[in-house]
Amino acid sequence: MARYSSGGTRNCGLVAINEFKYLVKEAHNRGIEVLMDVVFNHTAEGNENGPILSFRGVDNSVFYMLAPKTIQGATSLVEIAGPSSSVLGEFYNYSGCGNTFNCNHPIVRQFILDCLR
Repeated sequence: MARYSSGGTRNCGLVAINEFKYLVKEAHNRGIEVLMDVVFNHTAEGNENGPILSFRGVDNSVFYMLAPKTIQGATSLVEIAGPSSSVLGEFYNYSGCGNTFNCNHPIVRQFILDCLR
């Protein structure tokens, strides 16, 4: 296997996926355990000013932790947007990536578990 995937993005990355699977099988055959670090905050979307590439395009308020929007002079969210609205502002950035994945949301938790299976 080449140092980096020889397949690149051809066939939607299928060649790279198969090379990785082969690498893991060969490591296991040699008694080497493979640990994979999966980081969901590295989405390249950054904060609220970043590009819309993945989760922001699906549902920003579900997949990312957002701070309540503040409007000068307003004392509550009801005053800003009305009683049935959910106004959200800047991204919380506890990860240093510009955003923090909202693992507290049941849809996001299910997504993460599905990815790890």
